[in-house]
Amino acid sequence: MSGVPARHHECDSTFIVTPAVRASKYGHVGVVVWFTGLPCSGKSTLARALESHLVNRGVHVAVLDGDDIRGSVNSDLGFSAVDRRENVRRVAEIARLLAHAGTVAVAALVSPYEQDRQAARAIVTRGDPDALFCQVFLDVPVATCERRDVRGWYAKARANLASEFTGISAPYQAPRDSEITLRTDEHGVDACVSRLMDFLAPRIRRDVREGDIASNARGRDFSTYNVRPRAVVPASSARRQQH
Repeated sequence: MSGVPARHHECDSTFIVTPAVRASKYGHVGVVVWFTGLPCSGKSTLARALESHLVNRGVHVAVLDGDDIRGSVNSDLGFSAVDRRENVRRVAEIARLLAHAGTVAVAALVSPYEQDRQAARAIVTRGDPDALFCQVFLDVPVATCERRDVRGWYAKARANLASEFTGISAPYQAPRDSEITLRTDEHGVDACVSRLMDFLAPRIRRDVREGDIASNARGRDFSTYNVRPRAVVPASSARRQQH
């Protein structure tokens, strides 16, 4: 063939959709909401309740739940400090892509180490100082989390049947700089979602604060609000006892 060869690595800027263009079309910007806390502190419950609240108001949302991630993209990872770091890194990269595409990315992971959470924040804001990373710390006593544990992992960890279990046989480093701290042992789902929306609504530039909290969350507490109950899996075959 004659002529100048095509340079496939370059993209015509005519076809680039910027975050600003997406925001003008969607009515909101993409952000990352990162839930962290002990197993059974309420991360998945709040992530799903927040998702419902936002979707009902026309906001584009994607939940990156630790159990789902551990069973798919990160099924090759264990629970050592190194594997936990890689788990957080991968989720942060996915969340960054989603947020850049104009989606509110809601990540729900134990993410127990401060250094790893700081790395996740750095990934999300890489090259974009205006990118919003909202860390939500669920500050809940381990005794409360243990009472909520319908899958029995805390009991297994105390019986030395589940190794590297955060809060029992592995550490959890409480965050120093969370945008929001919630006590799910003191407040119900609707009150916590309300707090989240007080923070998020003015930052995603759309009036999504109007109306009541989604009806599927109203009036429930974290003892009865189970997102997706699962049967207890034997410790020898478990890959997703915590995330």
